[in-house]
Amino acid sequence: MTDLWAPPFTPEQVIDRANVMFSTQALLTANRMGVFSALGKEGRKEAQALAKELSADLRALTIFLDALTGLGYLTKDAKGRYANSNVAKKHLVPGPGSAYLGDYLRFQDMLWDSWGKLETAVKTGRPTRSADMYQTNADETRRFIRAMHSTASLNAPFLADRLETAGKKHLVDVGGGPGTFAIHFLRQNPELRATIVDLPGTLEVTKEIVAEEPEQVRGRITLRPCDFNKDSLGGPYDVALVSHIIHGHSDHRVHALLMKLRDALATNGVLYVHDFFTESSRATPAFASLFALNMLVSTDGGRTWSFDETKEILESLGYRQVEWKRMGQPRGLSVVAAVSPVDSLRGKKSGLE
Repeated sequence: MTDLWAPPFTPEQVIDRANVMFSTQALLTANRMGVFSALGKEGRKEAQALAKELSADLRALTIFLDALTGLGYLTKDAKGRYANSNVAKKHLVPGPGSAYLGDYLRFQDMLWDSWGKLETAVKTGRPTRSADMYQTNADETRRFIRAMHSTASLNAPFLADRLETAGKKHLVDVGGGPGTFAIHFLRQNPELRATIVDLPGTLEVTKEIVAEEPEQVRGRITLRPCDFNKDSLGGPYDVALVSHIIHGHSDHRVHALLMKLRDALATNGVLYVHDFFTESSRATPAFASLFALNMLVSTDGGRTWSFDETKEILESLGYRQVEWKRMGQPRGLSVVAAVSPVDSLRGKKSGLE
């Protein structure tokens, strides 16, 4: 199969793109059915035993297991017994020490119906599901936040190692969700404490994740229930992290949040905005422009932002030293960094409102 994000140049590459749905649904279904958990990290099982364990039809399950083997998620020996591949053992079987992605796959499962109605979203300009950021239903909230923890666990160590917090004392993680990024910044800098700001329903899940950390980390974390669209963020803070937040909100709300953060940061405080930023065309990187479609079907006014327009808003609000940090993260993830204004510019409204 061709690189998913590279432009297609041949008819076969177009066909490959259309057929990606086969492998995606196979992976999501295997995760939902518990195939990877049933096989575990040790030993092999015959299809007949798995059919009984998973309450599945033997013939149909065998076809399914062979397809998963072809995709590289399972292996099959000469006796016809199946086992998880190394990548499945590491990422698709829950357990201590695993970089588990099953929660993320369960969340992707939730998006399937919304994406199936993309045409409706394009024609109406409205989301195809409730634009509640998965807060109305507690099970959806848990699935969403656990999914964000799964993906953040892959990126947070990388960012915490490269974004400067030396000499800083207090970080605010706005819309911090599972708190994964804040946790890794605290692991990196033992002098730092963190306030994680998010909705009360989200913070119920955050508590569980923070509780898994040793005292020297969790003891430096404060959870602040807050709707950042309406409530005070507190402060002053030395560092503000806004990770995977601005793409989920309308232009007006993003502008208001960046202004609120400006006033919550201490003088010479640092702002890090972590997101899928695009070039000025808004078309590349390809995943970033595709992710804007994900926001189209699931949010009220969300989209991805170009660096140029982000820089324009930040500078209009008095932020200084605005920089696009492109550090080679997957799917075009990058960071826009800025320094808070001098005191004389605080409270200033921009001309872009």
